[in-house]
Amino acid sequence: MKRLICIQFIDTIKCLWVIPCILLVAACTDDDVGKFPTQPSHETLVRVEQGEVVGFVNENGAKVWLGIPYAAAPVGDLRWRAPRQSESWAHERLALEQPSWCIQMTGALDKLYGIETGNIVGSEDCLYLNIYAPSSVGTEKPVPVMFWIHGGSNVWGRAEEYDGSVLAQKYGVVVVIVQYRLGPLGWFAHPSIRGDAKNVEDKAASFAILDQIAALKWVKNNIAGFGGDTQNITIFGESAGAANVEGLITSPLAVGLFEKAIAQSGAPRSVSIEVAQSGGSYVKNGSLQIMSELFDGRQPTPEEMRQLTPEQLYSAYAAESHAIQAPTMIADGVAIPLRNAADALVQAVKERDIPFLFGSNKDESKYFFAFNPKMTDKQFGLFPKAKDTIFYDAISDHADDAWRALGVDEVAFSLREQSVHHAYTYRFDWDEEGTHYLSDFSYLLGAAHTMEIPFVFGVFDGFLGRLSEISFKPATEESRLKLSEAMMSYWTQFAYTGSPEKGRSQTLPLWPNVASGDTILTQVLDTEQGGGIRAEHSMKTVDDVVSGIKDDPRLNRGDTRCIISRELGNIYGRGNQELANLYKQYC
Repeated sequence: MKRLICIQFIDTIKCLWVIPCILLVAACTDDDVGKFPTQPSHETLVRVEQGEVVGFVNENGAKVWLGIPYAAAPVGDLRWRAPRQSESWAHERLALEQPSWCIQMTGALDKLYGIETGNIVGSEDCLYLNIYAPSSVGTEKPVPVMFWIHGGSNVWGRAEEYDGSVLAQKYGVVVVIVQYRLGPLGWFAHPSIRGDAKNVEDKAASFAILDQIAALKWVKNNIAGFGGDTQNITIFGESAGAANVEGLITSPLAVGLFEKAIAQSGAPRSVSIEVAQSGGSYVKNGSLQIMSELFDGRQPTPEEMRQLTPEQLYSAYAAESHAIQAPTMIADGVAIPLRNAADALVQAVKERDIPFLFGSNKDESKYFFAFNPKMTDKQFGLFPKAKDTIFYDAISDHADDAWRALGVDEVAFSLREQSVHHAYTYRFDWDEEGTHYLSDFSYLLGAAHTMEIPFVFGVFDGFLGRLSEISFKPATEESRLKLSEAMMSYWTQFAYTGSPEKGRSQTLPLWPNVASGDTILTQVLDTEQGGGIRAEHSMKTVDDVVSGIKDDPRLNRGDTRCIISRELGNIYGRGNQELANLYKQYC
């Protein structure tokens, strides 16, 4: 939660636009990231299938266990195989420290915490999870489990970004935060690896999804000891994590492992085995090309590939921008179905009777545009300002409409057509960052991608380091916390009952489902200053996006339609062919 996270199907390089300006404006050096009390508390002693584990009680009063292994380290011969069961331990295991990050390349986002970019960090021994439980567990009946999947383009991210203690303690849920293999270690399609499979699951290519499934199995078998209800598990995630949530909904291997699902700022998508191997439109670094480059024009044996160091492997996938570009969400026919991702999602939600809550932020795309030097200038070298407000508004509007259409409204329309009554959508509208010296962040960022995360977890301090001081000012604290409480109330009520209804308090505005009424309604989440929490009509389609670009008078100058078309292709081309082809019409 302490760093902004890019949506999975966006080239990671887009994240890098944000950083130089943020570094200058925010001067972020957060020395407290990942620090937790280290004194074990005997009241947290729990027996799991591998042995006994002891955690601690944190400053919020919640019980916390950090770095519990849910599978064996996927190293050596276990690289690019389905996760195996972890070993047992004979003595009490102390769960007091954050687990090692999964292998990833440090990028510009890490600069916010004084970490040099372009380094390969972490460990292949990283399949761990963190657990946060309310202090009351053990004294009353089991409570719902909320299983969080982090974002980060599926190439970056770690469990320590997120603190689930406020959500757990205030609203009576057990929060689990999982780590999973990233980049080419988590998503890898190669014929030699499939030919070397020792079981059916080893023939997958989306090993990260198999990790999440293994973690869910562990939770199913062990979470009762932490006070969790094994028959009431909700998976939720943001950006790439939301795409993974949608992948798990469709996965035949995940059936019965969870009851409900929440996808924040995601979109159903996948790439084929063939594209993951050979590359294609908007998919870079197919595995056959990478391996050919690493082994002097030939395809290596599985043993040779498994002997590559992480540095050798990741360096081959790295862009000049210190970002990993690798195919992810691979439709392998094992973990992820071969069929169209959106169709598979709708079918699974209906047939498996999975309550589904999903939505997007009003200004998702501004995160990618606000610090793009082609679109903004830095006044006095420090403070961003849009070069051309007309074009800035236009490109943001069309990109936001595309995000909404692909990720929310078209899925909602299909679910409504299937008479699914347990689906709910939202739009997060909070945009009250205000100004910081010469920069209007309410305009430049608004309700940008990832901005809803601290509201869902109830934790604002440290969000993107000291950038939180710019975005979350004391003047907005009362209204922010009120909106955050409402969102936590809705999210946990959904976890309890399968419907957000009127929140846990039953005092919030009723949240309609997509099949209620004469039209599709979405719940708008905002402070009273922004119009309050309310239901509004919502129905954007890809056709609306295409016609909007054609008819927008703001684009009747220069090559603006070409610029927008290329941008939409870069962002959404892997999810929709119609948007991918727009540039052919205008460029």
